[in-house]
Amino acid sequence: MIYTLFKSTVIITGLSIAPAFAQTSITNCDTFINTNFQAQEKYILENDIDCAGSAINNPLDFRGELDGQGYTIRDLVIQSDQRYTGLFSEIIEAKIVNLRLENITAKSSYRPLSFGVLAGVIRDSKLDNIEVANSQLLASSLKISQGVGLVAGRITGSNNVSSISVNNSTLRVGEGSYIGSIFGYVQHSKLDKLKSQNNRVYIDADGRSSIGGLVGKATSTKINNSDVSDILVSAPWADKASVGILAGALVATDIHGANLIRNSLDTRESSRHLSRGIVAGNIYDPQDSKANPSLKNINYEGEESLDWFNAKEVVHTMNLNVID
Repeated sequence: MIYTLFKSTVIITGLSIAPAFAQTSITNCDTFINTNFQAQEKYILENDIDCAGSAINNPLDFRGELDGQGYTIRDLVIQSDQRYTGLFSEIIEAKIVNLRLENITAKSSYRPLSFGVLAGVIRDSKLDNIEVANSQLLASSLKISQGVGLVAGRITGSNNVSSISVNNSTLRVGEGSYIGSIFGYVQHSKLDKLKSQNNRVYIDADGRSSIGGLVGKATSTKINNSDVSDILVSAPWADKASVGILAGALVATDIHGANLIRNSLDTRESSRHLSRGIVAGNIYDPQDSKANPSLKNINYEGEESLDWFNAKEVVHTMNLNVID
């Protein structure tokens, strides 16, 4: 175990006292797994972290700042039965940037409330430039009630999330209330430049769900400049669900700028209880107007029989384009 710790310093000026974060450099997997992540600490990856043969069984909450500097944590197994499960249990009032996760396997045999590769839950945090690649989240016999996604199961509070990419990865769950390739459930957040490419989302049971190629359900959220391509969402047994290529369900949420290209929904045909759509299976409570539409600048290439969305209220749109 090798790490370098610089103690907190205090800069004194004539006007203020500004404490600096203690800083920990992480150079190997043992250090990462055994670090007791604390608030007001900054952690920096100094190189790629190879975790072959290593596992996290009791993920901790994260409250500090982590800068991956573009390096990769790879070949790690997360095997946990905690209620919030991922590389971290919860990310709370934290900042994580410039991090890549590759060939991560996240498994649970109990019933986590929220489940993701990076975290079960994210609250009041900032995420920027994060990639999950060639990874898998396995919970095929479980019902996950609060959210499941390949980055995080649930995002609540006020979060700023940008430049998040998930590719060549698989999510398999028995059933869940909110299921998405990146996030399961999102609330009161700003999401910019999310990209989901060549991922597989499998739902093995028939419970009531919101299922999306990007997010399962978003409430009071702004989603800008997203890309969803070559995604398979497979829920052949679902008969009471909202299923969409971008989102299962949207509540008071804006989608401004999206490319939805060559994606597949493997479900039953639309029915009274099963809603399928391009942008969303269902849209509720749109907070928009003709001058400020909820949906704008969205390009779609795929199944011609899909409607853009289903809604009982008027949803204002602008520049929704079908690519031949």
